[in-house]
Amino acid sequence: MTASRRPAEPPDPAGPCAGAVHHIAVNVFDLERSLRFYSGVLGLRTTLRMELAGEQFERLLRLAPGTTGRVAYVQGHERVGQIELIEWSPPPVAAPTPSPPPPGPGFAVPGLRLLSFSVSEPLGFWRERFTDHDVRCWSEPVALLLPNYGEIDAMVAEDPDGNLIEVVRLPSDEEVHAFRHGVRA
Repeated sequence: MTASRRPAEPPDPAGPCAGAVHHIAVNVFDLERSLRFYSGVLGLRTTLRMELAGEQFERLLRLAPGTTGRVAYVQGHERVGQIELIEWSPPPVAAPTPSPPPPGPGFAVPGLRLLSFSVSEPLGFWRERFTDHDVRCWSEPVALLLPNYGEIDAMVAEDPDGNLIEVVRLPSDEEVHAFRHGVRA
């Protein structure tokens, strides 16, 4: 017997909607080291620190009994879009040796790929800031032309646990509108 699924229907504009992303949880091996990166280098502010422990968290997150976590939430100026940094005890696995994965089809595995932050400063500023803090960068800033959007500048670096961090400088709403209507600056 073959199961069939109904195709997804277009969302009802008046119906329920998941809304904006509230936060993303990132497992880290050393919470204080990660906070030095996310706050000290990226400039995000710490909005909450707490401990995760107990049966409710074990049930909610499917944790092994006795697992605890130290947590810090960081965010930029907006109210949504927080990052929840979690240091687990006992750690889930041994600390990896960060290294860029090889390019190619094996690189496109399911899961979190990177955290992308919109910035207003030129990316040369961020490249220098990363270098000053011994942050591993994957390349110099790159200009990318996106269809129906315009040119963006982007670069990718690594946090202390090897998670990919992208900083991207986006065009203004006016620049996007002009690009879509063929007006060049």
